[in-house]
Amino acid sequence: GVVYYSQWILSDPLFLALTLGALWALERADSGPESVDLRGAEPTGEAAASSATSGTADRRDIGWFALGLGLAGLAYFTRSAGLPLVVALLATLALKQRWGRLGIAAVALGLPMVAWTLRGRGDGVAQYGTEFWMVDPYQPAAGTIGLFGLVPRVLENLSAYVFQHGPAGVIGSDGPALGFIGVGLTVAATGGWVVSVRREIGIAELFLPLYAGLVLVWPAVWGGDRFALPLYPLLFLYGVVALRALGLRLPEVLASTMAGAALLLLLLPAMGNWLDTSRDVSACAALAGSSGPWACYGAGVENFAVAAAWASQSLPEGSAVLTRKPRHFYTLSGHPSRAFPFVEDPQAHLELADRLGARYVLLDRWDGLAGRYVGGAVRQRPSAFCYMGGFGEPAQGGAQLLGILPPGQREGAGASAEAGVGIARCPEWYYARSDDQPETYSSSGRIPLLEDLDS
Repeated sequence: GVVYYSQWILSDPLFLALTLGALWALERADSGPESVDLRGAEPTGEAAASSATSGTADRRDIGWFALGLGLAGLAYFTRSAGLPLVVALLATLALKQRWGRLGIAAVALGLPMVAWTLRGRGDGVAQYGTEFWMVDPYQPAAGTIGLFGLVPRVLENLSAYVFQHGPAGVIGSDGPALGFIGVGLTVAATGGWVVSVRREIGIAELFLPLYAGLVLVWPAVWGGDRFALPLYPLLFLYGVVALRALGLRLPEVLASTMAGAALLLLLLPAMGNWLDTSRDVSACAALAGSSGPWACYGAGVENFAVAAAWASQSLPEGSAVLTRKPRHFYTLSGHPSRAFPFVEDPQAHLELADRLGARYVLLDRWDGLAGRYVGGAVRQRPSAFCYMGGFGEPAQGGAQLLGILPPGQREGAGASAEAGVGIARCPEWYYARSDDQPETYSSSGRIPLLEDLDS
């Protein structure tokens, strides 16, 4: 999974590194003389010996704590899925009665988190809290769920992650052993986690169920092995703990044989996929080096990027554009952007555009959502839109940039049942320079992408 996702422009590899770095540093910070066994046992071994040099150990622990705290904060600001890490950190400090460090962590993490949350509030801003309660965030018309609706979602996600997503991140998405390995890894890791919790509760013991719980209650349509990346190291760790605990009850030869068999069961099915993925990643890196960072994504994403690059030079300053990927579009173009409504009702699109002052919408092939929702809105009310031009070949993932006409200019001819949707060319004031227009596919302003929305 790590190798595969390293070839895409995603936050997951960075989030994985920051999360594991934070867990590692915070475990090191918790290994000094103040480490407390929650069962009430007196410190022995290394913990007792370290008491003689508590001054040095305290300074070392403070350094590790500061590093872990910083990495935890960066993980949260990289992905909102870092919230379980922050909660696990605060809960661990509270359980171990580290009140000073708890206060420092609460202030150091809490203030910027609250400020970021307040900054992100506002009309039209996507909120995970709202989308979380949707049956399908990509189909708002399907409605929402209540608290009891989380139960079937958890069961659906649990089945998907145990039998498909989880093992797919280890051995690849194909193979008859997928479900078997998923069940074995889950059972072993759960057993090892129970053994570890009975021994002592640390940040890793709290982070695992918190993060796994977040994954299980998240909308199923967002599921995938990339969301499980931070769990794999812990699953392997607790799996080994379980094997060691079981091995203590078995003859040494049998215990070693069992451990070797478990390792081979993971490695052998994974090798072929690992090698294939490594070759693909190398080829992608070479292609991106010669053709740009989006070269491996296909024509649909490449043309989205081309349209954004053109918009940065050719649209009037401050132009707002409705798009499928507003953050990507803003980064590539410099123009503010919001996601178009995930409904086919043209009135919803026009009302959002008027409220935000957006006069453009991009009909792209990043995926099928723009064709479905923007295309559906244009089909129903083509007179409210105008045609600016196209980027790339329509049959190969091309994108179309459309203008959204002002309220007083939205009445006129309807759709043509024979030749797709016919709309007029946008007035010259829609462009920063009237001579800087993208190549069009038809002098009539016909939109090829709308000819067959079901394809």
